[in-house]
Amino acid sequence: MCDCIYFIFNSQESQPLENLIPDQKPLFEIYLFDYNCDIGGEYSKKNIHNLQGSTNDGEFWSRQCKIIRKSTEGKGQIIFAIASITSYKKGGYVGIFGDDILIRVSDINRAIKIARKKSFASFQPSLSRSSDYNFYFTTNNYKRTIFPTLHRYRIVPWIDIMMSIMKSELLTSSIPFLRNNITASGLERYVFPMVSITYGISGKHAVIDAAIATRLRGMGTDEKIYSNGMNAYEELIKVRTDCIDYLSKRGINWQKNKQLLVLFKNYGDKDLKKYIFNIIKTFLKSFKTRIIRKNFF
Repeated sequence: MCDCIYFIFNSQESQPLENLIPDQKPLFEIYLFDYNCDIGGEYSKKNIHNLQGSTNDGEFWSRQCKIIRKSTEGKGQIIFAIASITSYKKGGYVGIFGDDILIRVSDINRAIKIARKKSFASFQPSLSRSSDYNFYFTTNNYKRTIFPTLHRYRIVPWIDIMMSIMKSELLTSSIPFLRNNITASGLERYVFPMVSITYGISGKHAVIDAAIATRLRGMGTDEKIYSNGMNAYEELIKVRTDCIDYLSKRGINWQKNKQLLVLFKNYGDKDLKKYIFNIIKTFLKSFKTRIIRKNFF
């Protein structure tokens, strides 16, 4: 089974693959996922998008990329849709990249080569230091090591879901936990690493410092209430609870398992501080907007 990457885009607001730099022939199949499914949009009647590029040696190449369309409410539904059409056959990697991720084909190629050699269960290119992030350990660590050329990757507890590449069997085995999730909150931190442990899927999770990507938008804090009556944070709590219930029913005590303890123990780390900071930042921005409107309108 070959490796494939799904690049998400909104046909109403953007063009497919506008943030993918085609500097090298892809070592993977490319699929486009249009989550807007705009009937009147430019790409609404096209099933194939032709990606063209050239190598550093001046060799031109082209790749036909199939477009898949499905209207979705959030990232969780996108991941479920992709998982549902992914083969259960072992042996390939499946990647999902958000529409705000700027990356070169050569960086994805390099990450896949390293991952295949190490047989990682899941991995991601590192985030540039200028990018906003959900988890600090996903940012590039190349210049923070004594011998950077020897540190091409790092083992981490989980990876960023919107620039993730994982074994196909990990994605498909997680379908029961994806089915009712809208925002994708909790999938990266709880579901995928837990499933890799409980299903015995070989390999660790890694950030590839030898490959780098840039997030073009800030993360922010999603306070929107979705059709299931929850916001992103409430879904995060629900996913954690559902995972612990699942482990309990299988007779697994996560508090006595070192790998699971890392996932489910509440830590007062930088990631939690980052989340709290985003909440405060969003509140202050909203408060400032109300003051301006009150004074000038």
